[in-house]
Amino acid sequence: MILSVIFDWKNTLYDPESKQLLPGSLELLNLLKKEEIPLMLISKGTSEMIGEAQRLEITDYFTKVIFLSEQKKAENFKEFITDVAKDTWIVGDRIDSEIAIGKSLGATTVWIKQGPFAKNVPNPEEIPDFIVSNLEEAYNLFYEQLALSFTNQL
Repeated sequence: MILSVIFDWKNTLYDPESKQLLPGSLELLNLLKKEEIPLMLISKGTSEMIGEAQRLEITDYFTKVIFLSEQKKAENFKEFITDVAKDTWIVGDRIDSEIAIGKSLGATTVWIKQGPFAKNVPNPEEIPDFIVSNLEEAYNLFYEQLALSFTNQL
């Protein structure tokens, strides 16, 4: 079941080189918004990154948006983890950051294996629950999981 989703920003939803959303970002966000799933955006970044998220008009998709001046830590995620941790999904492009934190908190993790960290190899405790190559594949994964949850509720 998916009760909330935490997204990383850079190289997950946003391409810092082109300063545009990555293909599939809006489709995935729209799917989750339609299903009324609370979303959180968390990333390391400056006020410039906040401005980029606002410029691209995606901040309204998120219940909470956090840009940190230091590296992400588990405590940055904890307030958004549901009572059943595995029902919180954490989506990111870095094994050693979002995925490792998600695994340590018991969340379901989705590694978007794209961008500069795509060739990283996870340690045994960092192995993600799902690996996708891009946001279009992530959309299909979430769509299938939401349909499965709906079917199981019948």
